[in-house]
Amino acid sequence: MASPMVTYRVDGLAIELECSALFLQAPRSARDARCNGCGPGGWKIDLVPDDILGANVGAPDGPCCIHDWDYGDGDSEAERKAADARFHRNLQRVVRAYGGPAHLRWARLCAAWWYWRAVLRAGRAAFDRAQKF
Repeated sequence: MASPMVTYRVDGLAIELECSALFLQAPRSARDARCNGCGPGGWKIDLVPDDILGANVGAPDGPCCIHDWDYGDGDSEAERKAADARFHRNLQRVVRAYGGPAHLRWARLCAAWWYWRAVLRAGRAAFDRAQKF
């Protein structure tokens, strides 16, 4: 079964991203309350930017927001892994949609891969924290 899709409107682009049915049905206020952009919150601004070489991935309905939502909804290791895989696919969709010269597209894809790898390595703590809400 295919995942629901949400249209991510950013910087004049309209990009279809995978999301859960609950994310798609949630009111904007609920999404905004759970989503903090990219990174774990608090000190994230300095360490995890909301853009990848100019490609905005942290705005509302973007890959980082959907991933935050998925972590809040998930309650098993399988759901955490599914959220991380969806995050990776959505990052790729966004950085590809921004286009640009080949070297910039390549650099963005590499940086997106590193974002995803960081989530795989350090996301467990954020997932566990999200379960407390």
